[in-house]
Amino acid sequence: MTLKMKSKLLQYQAYRSMLLSFIFLASVLVALICATLFTLFAHSSSRDVGKISESMLGQTSYAANIIEEQVYEIGNHLLSNRSMVTSIYSKEVDYIEEFYTVNALKNIEATYPFIEFIGLYNGYTDRYINSKGITAEYERELLEQLDTADKKYGIFFPRTLSSPGLGGEKRLLTFVLQPGFNSYLPKKGAIVINVNADYMRQLIGGLQNKSSRYLIAMNTEGVVLSHSNEAYFLENFSEQDYVQRILRDNADSGSFSAAVDGQKSLVSFVKSEELHWYFVSVSPVKDLFFNLNNVKVLTLTVAFIIFGIGIFLSIWLTNQMYNPIQRLYQKITGAAAGGRSASEASKRINEFYMIDETYSSIARKVTEMEPAVAVARKSGLFKYLTGSQTDLTDRFSEPPAGPYFNVVVLVIDRLQQFKQEHSEHMQSLIRFGICNIAQEWLAGDEACSECEVVIINEHEIGILLQLKDAGDPPELTLRLLEIQRTVQSYFKVSLTVGVGRTHQEPEQIRNIYLKAREMTYKRFFQGPGLLYKDEPADDSAASEMEYPEGLEKKLIEAIRMNQAQAAVRIIDQFIASLHGADYHHALYMLQQLLTELNKPYNLMGSAVGEQRELFARMAFHAVSYETLEAFAADLAALCRCICEQMEAKAKNRSTEQMSTIKAYIDQNYWKPDISVDFLADYVGLTPGYLGKLFKAQYQQSVNDYLKDVRLELAKRMLLESTESVQAISEKVGVHNTTYFFTLFRKKYGMSPVQYRNDAILHRNQEAEPGE
Repeated sequence: MTLKMKSKLLQYQAYRSMLLSFIFLASVLVALICATLFTLFAHSSSRDVGKISESMLGQTSYAANIIEEQVYEIGNHLLSNRSMVTSIYSKEVDYIEEFYTVNALKNIEATYPFIEFIGLYNGYTDRYINSKGITAEYERELLEQLDTADKKYGIFFPRTLSSPGLGGEKRLLTFVLQPGFNSYLPKKGAIVINVNADYMRQLIGGLQNKSSRYLIAMNTEGVVLSHSNEAYFLENFSEQDYVQRILRDNADSGSFSAAVDGQKSLVSFVKSEELHWYFVSVSPVKDLFFNLNNVKVLTLTVAFIIFGIGIFLSIWLTNQMYNPIQRLYQKITGAAAGGRSASEASKRINEFYMIDETYSSIARKVTEMEPAVAVARKSGLFKYLTGSQTDLTDRFSEPPAGPYFNVVVLVIDRLQQFKQEHSEHMQSLIRFGICNIAQEWLAGDEACSECEVVIINEHEIGILLQLKDAGDPPELTLRLLEIQRTVQSYFKVSLTVGVGRTHQEPEQIRNIYLKAREMTYKRFFQGPGLLYKDEPADDSAASEMEYPEGLEKKLIEAIRMNQAQAAVRIIDQFIASLHGADYHHALYMLQQLLTELNKPYNLMGSAVGEQRELFARMAFHAVSYETLEAFAADLAALCRCICEQMEAKAKNRSTEQMSTIKAYIDQNYWKPDISVDFLADYVGLTPGYLGKLFKAQYQQSVNDYLKDVRLELAKRMLLESTESVQAISEKVGVHNTTYFFTLFRKKYGMSPVQYRNDAILHRNQEAEPGE
């Protein structure tokens, strides 16, 4: 068997190609599976390690939040101490009081190991006392920043401070509490609590994962507040790529891989909502996945084992699949050459090439034998159906085989959508496919002796059937329905089918086609995707149907009254009345309705945008509508557009009138005879309608607005002049002083005299500190 396979490999090219293809496929599959499994393992491990790092960082964030809470507790404790409050807000220096205050600060400092020192700043005396004896000159930079910092209770300043009282340079996380900005305490005072940054670094370092290269705490600007390497304190890391990615991320936590210091690392971060700090862990990947090499070796070992199995299966599959090709090749060579000699047996053979050459030769002979009659028959049928004077019975030397004839018309529904979804080339292929499907289903009908399919135009296909019997074969309807279903399934295209009546005379074929095409017009009323047959019917009702003039007048009146919903209901009634008409009569009545609509509104002249476009499409391209519902929808949209345009014009006119009323009140408020009746007559409206429009536009009545204008001016005159209340009341148009007092008290909660006195007293109190 081994020698036989070796002989095949050396001699037969198809066998050799097939075996190598199977081996290549097996190797690709093995490599793909192993690489996928290894990648999934690495990704899963990275995700698990990231979750662990995020958990560790969450603990770090929690510890930092506790320190912040304790800082605010210390501040609240100091504010509850009378001595502390006196030292911060006293306007005179009391050294004895300061002595006791400093001792108290030292006691508090000893209680909290993370506190470096606590200071109190008095803005009135410019005194700065603290537990370390640091003078205000050393803290001047910090104190000056308080004037430009955000005005809030707590302000955070990371910094370094060098002072003899500290024994050298210290790294500090300083919290400045300004109680006066959210309480009734004076504004000029602050509590300065300095947290030792090294303590924070040691605290974070104690929670650090062993695999983490370093742990960082930074603010939202990328400035380092704590780092495993103390030399990076207050360094700006915002230019680092991994830091920029963290700052842009809106998530509260996360993990990702990035190159840090030229080394692939796993970066995990947690954002503290309380401190607005980011806690970041950077861990080299090689330190995290210490057993990754072992996994690689194991994966490669398994891959080689599976690859060996794949080679064995490739040989077996090749032998199984090559046997039919070998038998076919032997038949061809045996028929052509009568067997192969010993010298030919040692030559290399391309079996596929020889088989292809043999079958190509056979195909060429078959093609040359095909008559051109089928092409001529299709061309003649197309010309005859589309109105050519050529007699179908004379297209060949003998009339078409009969004895009975019928024509089926297939119409592609939703033509515009069909053309938008497919290119012209694809449209041609789909039409060709529909022809093949129809030919296949109808040619197999026992009642049909012959079937010819021809494309009439871009959306219509004609089918000439030559039947054995005069009646309508029941199988024909079933096969036409199956054609609809198959085309819908394959091409997602809906077909409407029109079927004519069976006739024996060939001269009636064109009339049969015209009636079948007319049947497809029924989709305008009953919908697309159905089958319609030419059957005897009473056409007298359709021919006697009169134009619904009453509905037309109601529609125009509803539009004139700007009643869009009523117009839509009338359109539905108008459309429902057309269902008894034939297709062309219905189009005529729709065109007549559009003409009557155009008379009062000049839809092609003054209309713009969607309104003009809708009217043009319905008026000039009515035949492009496939269903009456589609025309009704556009007609309803047109009526809504007209109503919206009329409403917009009315709204603009009312807006201008209300602006005129408002301007008149602003300029003539001093006139005591201003009333709603006077203003309504001024703009030519009824008082009730004026009040409704004014309140809709300005959310208050005319009288309320007039009162507000007068009272605002009176309030300003009370502050800016010394005139009597009665004189001011008359100047703003209220000549009844008692009524003026009532209006003023109702709006401002006090009398005009009280308002003026309170304002004078308030100005005097504000002037006192400056004196």
